[in-house]
Amino acid sequence: MTRFARWLLVALAVPGLACAAGTPVEDSMVVTGTVTVNPAGDVQGYTLYRQDRLPRMVRQIVQQTVPHFQFLPIMVDGKAITAETGMSLRIVVATTTGAKQGTIRVAAAEFGCDAGRARKLLPGECPPGTSVSYVRRQPPNYPWAALQARVGGEVFLVLQIDRQGHVSQAAARQVNLYSLTGWPEHYRKVLAEASLRAASRWQFTVPTTGPNAAKDHWVVQVPVNYWMGPPGSAQARHYGQWNAYIPGPVQDIPWAGADGASGGNADAISDGGAPFMRDARFVLKTTLSGGTGQS
Repeated sequence: MTRFARWLLVALAVPGLACAAGTPVEDSMVVTGTVTVNPAGDVQGYTLYRQDRLPRMVRQIVQQTVPHFQFLPIMVDGKAITAETGMSLRIVVATTTGAKQGTIRVAAAEFGCDAGRARKLLPGECPPGTSVSYVRRQPPNYPWAALQARVGGEVFLVLQIDRQGHVSQAAARQVNLYSLTGWPEHYRKVLAEASLRAASRWQFTVPTTGPNAAKDHWVVQVPVNYWMGPPGSAQARHYGQWNAYIPGPVQDIPWAGADGASGGNADAISDGGAPFMRDARFVLKTTLSGGTGQS
């Protein structure tokens, strides 16, 4: 057992997720906060947004995991500094249907900010004018084929934004399904295409100040959620609530470069109503499945 996962007995509640026995299922939630890194690249401290809403096991696994993260030192004018940024973690309980034993772990992590979090008054978030934000965002229509089949899911888009605030390139990095289907690849494609069509018409404001202002383009990540029923139903997203899903494969997006989701971290961002921008200064050396090479 690594320091980043523990075995436990779980009775997964998966409303609306009808699966055959043995199907891999993940119950997960995304938690947000901040992390402060010292000049050596070690975690000096962290915060969690609305800890009171988080289950005890989630707070415990974060406490066991985040302090052991190690980053590349953040350099300014040749000197390593202490720095803070936003943190977004996907906490997963993985099992198979019909089983009661699974693992809880921090499955993915992203470091950066979104324009929406600044309104929550979290420390270390994007100051005004330093991030990409929406001018116009018309949500996609629920694809009729998926609606008829009662298939829901979440699409994680990566968008390249030009200096005029238009989407110049777009791709779906991962699609997680809320429903078991005999044609998962088909419905992942259906949901991804609907999201990409909508995203092509979105308009953004771009950074006007700070270190990102001089760029000729920006890469942001945006989750798009499709669920059945009214807000408050089983698949609606609430902070601190478990959501059951079947994870999809992670696609490589070469044009996204270091500003896109790194490694397997495609679904570590929350649907907070604003695009997510990675903080390129924060490069995690730790592997989430194990250690950092330290003893």
